[in-house]
Amino acid sequence: LIEQDLREITHGRRDLAETDATSLVAVDAKRVVLDDLRARLGPHRTVADLAALVYVASNGDGQVAQESMVARSRLVLQALKPGSGGREVLEEVAVLESQLAAPGDGYPLNPFHWVIEFPEVFVEGGGFHVVVGNPPFMSGSKLSGNLGDLYRESLVQSVACGARGTADLVAYFVLRAAALVRPSGIIALIATNTIAQGDSRDVSLAQLCGKGWRIFEAVPSMAWPGAASVHVSLIWLSRGLEASFDASLHLFSRVEGEPHTLSDRLPAYQGTTVNGEGFVLSEVDRREVLSQYPDESAAIRPFVNAEDLGGDPDFLYSRWVIDVSNLDASAAKSAYPGLWSRLEMSVKAERSMNSNLKLSNEWWRFERARDELYKSISGQSRVLVGPGTAKWWFVCWLPPDWVYSKAVYVFPGQSDCGAGVLSSSWYESWLRRWGGTMKVDPRFSAKKGFYNFVFPSENEELRSAGREFLDLRSKFQRDRSLGLTAVYNQLHEDVASSDSAIAELREALITLDEAVLKA
Repeated sequence: LIEQDLREITHGRRDLAETDATSLVAVDAKRVVLDDLRARLGPHRTVADLAALVYVASNGDGQVAQESMVARSRLVLQALKPGSGGREVLEEVAVLESQLAAPGDGYPLNPFHWVIEFPEVFVEGGGFHVVVGNPPFMSGSKLSGNLGDLYRESLVQSVACGARGTADLVAYFVLRAAALVRPSGIIALIATNTIAQGDSRDVSLAQLCGKGWRIFEAVPSMAWPGAASVHVSLIWLSRGLEASFDASLHLFSRVEGEPHTLSDRLPAYQGTTVNGEGFVLSEVDRREVLSQYPDESAAIRPFVNAEDLGGDPDFLYSRWVIDVSNLDASAAKSAYPGLWSRLEMSVKAERSMNSNLKLSNEWWRFERARDELYKSISGQSRVLVGPGTAKWWFVCWLPPDWVYSKAVYVFPGQSDCGAGVLSSSWYESWLRRWGGTMKVDPRFSAKKGFYNFVFPSENEELRSAGREFLDLRSKFQRDRSLGLTAVYNQLHEDVASSDSAIAELREALITLDEAVLKA
């Protein structure tokens, strides 16, 4: 019924486009016909709106949505035709349409139906010849919070064919563009450079490449020429032209495919997610708090972020954190009454507005305390850590009793060999290739850039080379009072330097890389 009507409307629109209008009378006549055709699309638009609502409300369950729509769509179409009556159905339609403004999770829907708005393109043409665009950016972790859980689930099911992950919004725009072009069509899009990384790549480009799409041209990463401080990718895809780039926007080489997760890997843990500004203290705050509650110092611990790792030559932490997460409410209040009162006035007020009941009810606890992390490093003399994102990738040895923020990754159980491998140019290249980037800076991903990396067997040469490089790097830091970011700036960028200490550090890195390659 819908397809037949859309075909008639399509023929009418095409005939209208070919009709000459050289007089005002002819123009008015065309306007009347066009208005009539638009009015005929109204019922179909309403049915499509209802279909979108039913689908979203079914939490992406296509079978449930289909059964629900089949039960009412024909009646709805009939009721909406002029002179057909059907008041009861119209009342039901009105109720359902009102729900479009606020479906189950309270986020409004404003559907756009390509087939109905462009029937001549899709009913008979099979889609657009070309889709060109610059889709909006929204991080995958923010989709549910900004657009609603139901909408995100519908994206996963209807657009991404069930492929899950924290893909950015642009990934779904790429998939939608692919669905809008005809078999011989071309897609040309501007996207953030995360489109070729991590879950965004897996959900969009990798999925399309697996279905016969080919990336025949690309600019993998470039600075946006406007005011926004972002890096973008330019991508061109088709089904017919020869592919030049893979889903990671790398030129094809002799090795193809994605690296697999390996078994028997030592773990990599992301640090603690605090969620509450009242937990965190500056040095001035800490002194003030301890002057009031000197017996409660055990619950105030060093709090390390990525800036501390890269900016201070001695890795001195700039902040502290109140940590009573491992205690229940009565125990925390009894052991640390002063700190409890401080948290109650700050964190509790902030968390009380959170829709997550666990966070609001257990407001004195960190959102993700990472108990498994701190249990795994308890009793160790040192622990290897690295930044989640930094200009240069590096690892360093730090005490196990500090609290590491979510911007830091911790590697329990690593030896001097493991520290050497993770400090090598080989691993940094792997991380940039598979872990992803933030703008052009390497971004650590345990799943994409660590658990799939082959660590060589340990041996004395590798152990010695790793220790030598890290010792020389530490000495250079102390002698020059430089953080690691500044050290690596000199190591990699100041190639014309005649500094003998930098030359020695470069030679140590070369020796380390050779030992890793040999192992």
